Amino acid sequence: MVRVEGVAKSYGKIVACRDIRFSAPDGTITAVVGPNGAGKSTLLSIIAGVLDADGGMVSFGDSSDRPPIGVLFEQNPLYPDMTVREELLFFAGIHGLVGNALSQAIERELVRCALTEEAGRRVARLSKGQRQRVGLAQALVHDPEILILDEPTDGLDPVQTAQFRTIIADFSPGKTIIVSSHDMSEIERICSRVVVMNRGTVAVEGSVGDVLARSGATSLDDAFRAIVGTDPGSGGVSP
Repeated sequence: MVRVEGVAKSYGKIVACRDIRFSAPDGTITAVVGPNGAGKSTLLSIIAGVLDADGGMVSFGDSSDRPPIGVLFEQNPLYPDMTVREELLFFAGIHGLVGNALSQAIERELVRCALTEEAGRRVARLSKGQRQRVGLAQALVHDPEILILDEPTDGLDPVQTAQFRTIIADFSPGKTIIVSSHDMSEIERICSRVVVMNRGTVAVEGSVGDVLARSGATSLDDAFRAIVGTDPGSGGVSP
């Protein structure tokens, strides 16, 4: 369970998040959506522990201590001169895996993320889809309880997007996954809950069915337009 309680964050005079409140229960995939500049990436960074909030808190079950978290940010941080296996070895070591546990974790993610044939290739020589799968493998290598994905399928073709969807579905049972995306059709396919942000606040949150019912829409694309007043991926409505 991830519970966001009154989270706020500003950069000087720019308010990125204001009194954000929602929960992502165990075993669910929750989408955080909104126009560009709504505060989504800032919020995900706070949940992941990369940024400190100015106010409010993020709790996990009955604790404020962060359990193991895996993160794939929109700017996929990979080392181009490493091979795929070296990349996973490096990040598995950061998470404290050693010996057989380390070897087994790497082999598991090479198979799960369809990277076995690329294990000896340098990251710089991989396609965009392959690099995204490496980023996902490094986020999963320590078997985290919580997985955060920021625009994970941006720029991928339909086949690569379907591969990503399969990997996430394989990992998701019993885990808590929070994903941000501008692709509402993809959100409808994989997510059970939606948090719609606008101007740094939560406009609507609930199950996909709840969000559709409250907006009077039949698709998340239409619901997004009705709630925010613009298309997914565009800027928000001017004050």
